[in-house]
Amino acid sequence: MRLTWNLVMVFLAFIFLSCEKDDRLNATEDQNANDSSSVSSNNNTNSSSDDTDTNSQIDKLGTIEITITNLKSTKGQLLFGLYNKAEDFPEKDRTYAARIVEVESKKVSVQMDSIEPGSYALSVHHDENENDEIDQNFVGIPQEGFGFSNNASATFSPPKFDNAKFQVEKGQKKKLSIKLQHY
Repeated sequence: MRLTWNLVMVFLAFIFLSCEKDDRLNATEDQNANDSSSVSSNNNTNSSSDDTDTNSQIDKLGTIEITITNLKSTKGQLLFGLYNKAEDFPEKDRTYAARIVEVESKKVSVQMDSIEPGSYALSVHHDENENDEIDQNFVGIPQEGFGFSNNASATFSPPKFDNAKFQVEKGQKKKLSIKLQHY
């Protein structure tokens, strides 16, 4: 069992070590600025064809609103990995998009913008000490919270993509709620 837990932890650590800021993922406060600029550009009747092309592309993209609960502390950061292929989930350096968000409360909301329609799975890790890895106790059991879309459980290994999979439709605002798991 210890070997299995170690493999799970190494696997999850690889996911989150690859997290970096991605323009497709914005914290909720960034969305407010984007909303006001989108409204003003849509009201411009003298827009060029480039603006029209950009606006029609934006209309085809979706948004994911994620609420993370069950954080044990307000320390550290949340590391997000968004995947669009089953064979990539949850592999290091194979995310569709990744993001790091500072934790300021025990409930965190994040909005991801400009998501193409399709099937996705999301992973999240509460890196309380900001060392970019999932800390484990002496027998390999995780000491920091982690979770997946659909609240898919990770008993002895990460869940399968199909268990964490959700759909984003054209122009949809998809809402996800993930309760972090702790051992």
